[in-house]
Amino acid sequence: MRSQTWGFVTENLERLSKDARLTRSFDEFQTFLDVVQNSSDLEIVLTDSSISETAKFGVLSDLLKGKVVSETLSILNYLVEFERVEFVIETLSEVIHRFSLASSVANVEGELEPSDSRQISKGRIRGYLISICRSAKEVSELDEIEDELFRFARIVETNSELRSMFADLVIPVENRLNVLDALLKGKVTDSTYRILRYILRAGRMRDYVVTLDECVALIAHERGRRVANVRTVSQLTDLQVNELKEKLTRAQGVPVEIRVVLDPTLVGGMVITVGTTMIDGSVKHKLEELASDLGVLGSVKI
Repeated sequence: MRSQTWGFVTENLERLSKDARLTRSFDEFQTFLDVVQNSSDLEIVLTDSSISETAKFGVLSDLLKGKVVSETLSILNYLVEFERVEFVIETLSEVIHRFSLASSVANVEGELEPSDSRQISKGRIRGYLISICRSAKEVSELDEIEDELFRFARIVETNSELRSMFADLVIPVENRLNVLDALLKGKVTDSTYRILRYILRAGRMRDYVVTLDECVALIAHERGRRVANVRTVSQLTDLQVNELKEKLTRAQGVPVEIRVVLDPTLVGGMVITVGTTMIDGSVKHKLEELASDLGVLGSVKI
């Protein structure tokens, strides 16, 4: 199973286990797979690349909506949207196996993922976040999650002890989760709390702050937006923020959210990052360029 699919399924498993619906969903998947394997028409619908995703969603909705728990239909829709058609049935079997493993775990929400590569961990987190976004009932809920993740990232970023502790792979994950619980349990939304914990549970994430910022950007992306992290020495006025938002929105072609991060090391100016694009207009950057030029000519350093 691909890491992103694993993360998506994991988030659903956690919700199912909270109110004892995991067994019901497990049975629904097994029944659905039996139906697929005994119905060539349904198998063709799921595995034919010439049939649009919208049509497949419609078939699944007609067959299952109101007859299965929402998480069952959500996972099936995800497989149609994200998995290559030739692997949909195979992945469905893997999902059932994943459910089987989860049914023997006392606390699904506390289960630690295998310590794999950073790329695999990122995939798990991405899938987990996509599931959170798809299950949110109101846009305002996503606004709050996004804001809480951003604010906690800034807290960790400015606290070297916290940042080192969350990134230290030598410290047991359970210990880091306990610190997180002491800091935030009951103080943020349930979804935010679960995301923050899953980042630690998902594997080898060395830079907690970078991962949090990536989560903020991904939630915005799921809503058809982009996030611009604007690092500056002093707080921007509302007028400056609005002007910057308008310019970046025109440049990106989609709505852009401005997230201001105060950074006194810049001396002046600002650094703007949108996805993989960075615009460095800081005084620090200009001084470094000048120092580099002078270094070539002389050995002058700033």
